[in-house]
Amino acid sequence: MKEDNRSGPRSFFSENLFLITGIAFAILFWIFESYNHFIQFHNISFWDEIFHPNTHELWMRAIIVLLFLLFGISTQLLFNKIKAAENITKLANAELDQIFQTAADGMRVIDNDFNTLRVNRTFLALTGLTKQEVEGKKCHKIFSGPKCFTPDCPLTLIMKGEKRVEYETNKERTDGTRIPCIVTATPFSDANGRLIGIVEDFKDISGQKRAEKEKAQLEDDLRHSQKMEAVGTLAGGIAHDFNNILNGMLTYTRLLKDGLPKGSEQENFVQEIMKGGKQAANLVRQILAFSKRTEYKRRPLQIQPIIREALKFLKRSLPTTIELRQHLDSDTRAVLADETQIYQVVMNLCTNAYHAMREHGGILEVRLEQVDTDSVLIGKIGDLKGRKFVRLTVSDTGYGMDKFTRQRIFDPYFTTKEQGEGTGLGLSRVHGIVMRHKGAISVKSRPGKGSEFTIYLPVVDLAPATQEPHKETKLTHEGHGRILFVDDAEYNARSGKLILESIGFEVTALTDSAQALEVFREDPNRFDIVVTDQTMPQMTGFELAQELFHVRPDLPVIMITGHSEIVDSERAKSIGIREFLLKPLDIDLLAETITNILDSAKKNSG
Repeated sequence: MKEDNRSGPRSFFSENLFLITGIAFAILFWIFESYNHFIQFHNISFWDEIFHPNTHELWMRAIIVLLFLLFGISTQLLFNKIKAAENITKLANAELDQIFQTAADGMRVIDNDFNTLRVNRTFLALTGLTKQEVEGKKCHKIFSGPKCFTPDCPLTLIMKGEKRVEYETNKERTDGTRIPCIVTATPFSDANGRLIGIVEDFKDISGQKRAEKEKAQLEDDLRHSQKMEAVGTLAGGIAHDFNNILNGMLTYTRLLKDGLPKGSEQENFVQEIMKGGKQAANLVRQILAFSKRTEYKRRPLQIQPIIREALKFLKRSLPTTIELRQHLDSDTRAVLADETQIYQVVMNLCTNAYHAMREHGGILEVRLEQVDTDSVLIGKIGDLKGRKFVRLTVSDTGYGMDKFTRQRIFDPYFTTKEQGEGTGLGLSRVHGIVMRHKGAISVKSRPGKGSEFTIYLPVVDLAPATQEPHKETKLTHEGHGRILFVDDAEYNARSGKLILESIGFEVTALTDSAQALEVFREDPNRFDIVVTDQTMPQMTGFELAQELFHVRPDLPVIMITGHSEIVDSERAKSIGIREFLLKPLDIDLLAETITNILDSAKKNSG
């Protein structure tokens, strides 16, 4: 408070200095003239000279004092105007400096000799330099670009008369990093309009470029998804036709095999044909599982057979320069998993390993084992001490990855492959699948030293949902029953009729679903069971079953299909269909299924 009291008078005197000086000179002049007159005449006292001069002296002094006062007042007014103008100028400069320093774009002022006069904070952030490192330096040494030292240099163009220069370019920082910018250069002139340099504006468009790249990647991914959808549709059509062909081939081969002496060379030849046919059927199922979009359902699974099957499929496409090694522990416990997703994880990881080694070859190793929780795993998944995990490791001896790539390897759309070779979604999808399975994934890699991906999946105490493989035996069933067999493929209808009649069933085989419905309506009790294909012209197997149930609700129906996106086992059984079997048919399983259904029907009726 005391400081404020002292500053009040001081502030008053500083703001009114010329006025006070004029008053002081007027008073001093009055006193000086009074003293001078007193010395000359001595007719009155000194104080009377000051306060009661004669009329002539009073007017003379008053005029001069007035002149002093007018000079002080006018000078003070002029000074106040100058000071106000200075304050306005300072405020304007401060505002301009604030605008310059806080501008969203980087700004730089350059003189005619290419020296950097001034930069703002955004420019410093953009370049990663300090003010001392920038100001006074040549512009091309600080934030260079492809137009430096060329006739298209912005300063050169503006010195030639251009009023505005704007272009998009990549500017290089001193550390070598390139930043995409839109550069705008305008003339910088003095008070007389003489050109003394330019002002450059640098708009960082890195975010815009990233957005454009992501948009392009999304568009590529959309096209890829549409392509995959088309491939899935095509695969479904091919699977249906191919499975029909395989079904007839395997059925006739089975009939031929059962007619040959057991252990004969001819039987062995036929057995090899059947083995090849079944491998082809498995191949079709794998293609469908890999290409179609489906609702994933997790259940307790032993994943060794899935991995083994995926590797068998992959091995066919690997060049001889890549050695595939697999070490799959058969004693690992079950995990709660979806079969198709585990298959995709293995295929994606192995495909990436193949791409890393396709130029120079190498070793692709897949290992599966059961492990306890360790400290590293706890850090990745959480506090799961005491839990056991299945560990899947996929390693290669390819070109490896640097730290930057390792940090982004699971990011969506991030890829190191050439355009057209990958979408950057493979490892992102793997990561998503592992997370949905409550697991963890890690990667170890060094440039030139290959890569190793490790996946941990928690084991479960539930028994694995495995299906006992059906053992193939010679057809010795004593079939009893009347079957209506419907399949639009003539060779399937004929082979189905032959194989079932060889067991002892009475079979009526038709290739027209509408005709089959008419035959059934003529005598609904003529048949004990109907076996129908799903995909047929005019009327599908699903629609045929619905019509049959209208006529006879208790009729047992078995549906078979090579591939169908419309009907699955759950939907088929929801309308009363007893079983849903896939082509190519396992003849023993079909015969056993028919026998069991008919036996169950007899017991219920009895």
